[in-house]
Amino acid sequence: MTEVGNATATKNNTLVLMDGIPTDASEALYWVVANLCRLNPYLRCIIIQLPFVESDTRLALSETLKARCSGRLFTFNGQLDLSEESVNPRFDHHNQAITAGRMLEQLGVSQAHFVGHDRGAVVFGYLIGSNPNMAVSYSRGSQLWQRYDDAWSALVPKLIVGPAHRQMVISWQWRFLFFAVIRFKRPIGLLSPGFVASVAKPSRGTESYDRKTHLLDKPLTVPKRIQLIISQTMMQTDSTDEIKSREPLLHSNVPIMHSG
Repeated sequence: MTEVGNATATKNNTLVLMDGIPTDASEALYWVVANLCRLNPYLRCIIIQLPFVESDTRLALSETLKARCSGRLFTFNGQLDLSEESVNPRFDHHNQAITAGRMLEQLGVSQAHFVGHDRGAVVFGYLIGSNPNMAVSYSRGSQLWQRYDDAWSALVPKLIVGPAHRQMVISWQWRFLFFAVIRFKRPIGLLSPGFVASVAKPSRGTESYDRKTHLLDKPLTVPKRIQLIISQTMMQTDSTDEIKSREPLLHSNVPIMHSG
């Protein structure tokens, strides 16, 4: 968890942010928060790392809980039965949301603006859905919102509609996807051409260099322990689950901005 800015800020000037995987989710938001605080010195910004996805985390597999979701192989869209695979329930997004809520409680944050991206958007969806009074507003950046057809999963890797959960159960497959996206902009382009051009030849030690390595290099060199954690997460959720989890938000009065 990282906190910067005005510790006595009102709820309207308090932002809680969470990013996703596979790189350090806190690092991805440092530059955003630094600029926000320069623009508005009254802000209090709290970055919560995706719970338990830290470099020193070790898996503690349950003896009774098994994977809820199957895997899908790139080759011929074959199914991978994971029903006997043990899981660590800490990496269930619902449990991660409970942990994030406890962290905010310890900080004395009862209400704030929430900003979530990727897995962070899903975790905040669970948290705010269960505690709508916490959110002054909720801004989320993720590919899906209210609709998902299970058949869309079979489109990967030629086409990606929403997170490729079932393919990302298998670490080499999501690493291949990230390599294709970053190096060849296929099957989707996640990085703006303007950003890529602006960091083409940065000097080591500069912000441009750090941002380039974070977005272009680190997703391709994820440590094995983090690869295993990502697989754990994907064995415990899929896009269908995440669509259903947003039902409470749809019936709340929380102002929501969605960016796909």
